[in-house]
Amino acid sequence: MTKWQKHIIGLAGMMLGCVWQLSAQSDAMLSQYFLTPIYYNAGAAGTSDGLNIIATGQLQRHTDIMYRNAGIGADIPVAVGGSDNLGIGITTGYTCAGDYRGLSASLPLSWRLKAGSGHISIGIAPGVSDGRITADKKTHKTRGDFGAGLWYSSKGFRAGISATHIGQKRRDTCAGMAFYAFAAGNMAIKGTLLNMEPSILIARRTGDFIGQISLRAIWKKFLWAGAGYRLHESAVVMLGISIKGLRAGYSYLLPSKHLHGGHELMAGYSCGINTQKSPTGRHKSVRLM
Repeated sequence: MTKWQKHIIGLAGMMLGCVWQLSAQSDAMLSQYFLTPIYYNAGAAGTSDGLNIIATGQLQRHTDIMYRNAGIGADIPVAVGGSDNLGIGITTGYTCAGDYRGLSASLPLSWRLKAGSGHISIGIAPGVSDGRITADKKTHKTRGDFGAGLWYSSKGFRAGISATHIGQKRRDTCAGMAFYAFAAGNMAIKGTLLNMEPSILIARRTGDFIGQISLRAIWKKFLWAGAGYRLHESAVVMLGISIKGLRAGYSYLLPSKHLHGGHELMAGYSCGINTQKSPTGRHKSVRLM
């Protein structure tokens, strides 16, 4: 195991230990979901080329309730048997809605297999969640959590199906079981420096369907702009930038009948890491070659 992997695993353990002592189990519907698949699908863990860290913050007002959501996620592929077929990660999410406060955390683990021209990953996400109503101390509840997902990726296409909070019912301090379906493509426009990326995320939670469809235009893998529509809520406009592994994005949810507008920030960092084992055996002396 490399030094980087040991650091990530240690960090994950510390974060989970801290989370157990904190106080919602709620999956925020993020506008930039195409950059945060690990939040919704455990199978997406470790499917990038190296270490991937992302943080999000969301502020939006629905009718008379202000929603504040924040999350941090990290994942990395791990070499097992000479290939990067194992992925590990960690996600934490905080929700504040009116008198409700909550936090959830999970440890996504995935196993990747070759499938045609791409790969399919099978993932599980054991974790813990804690929710409370600030006006009523009796509603405080800490519980174990579990999620699972399937993820497929190939050149120019990603898709997955998943479930979170498996087996849990909706209560005052629990959002209940949720199902997700995701798909995204990437198409280069001939004769230009642009790539177009359409994507969609559909969720079924507490008996209702919600979701968003988006389209991004990416220029030289450096600057991007996009727009989308969130079902039952409003339209979304987005801007983002990526420089040497660092990336940042901003989304604005336009005011509508049920939404007074909203803001979302995303920041992330990615770096390639060689997770293959170092070659063993004798090295020839340069003087003898």
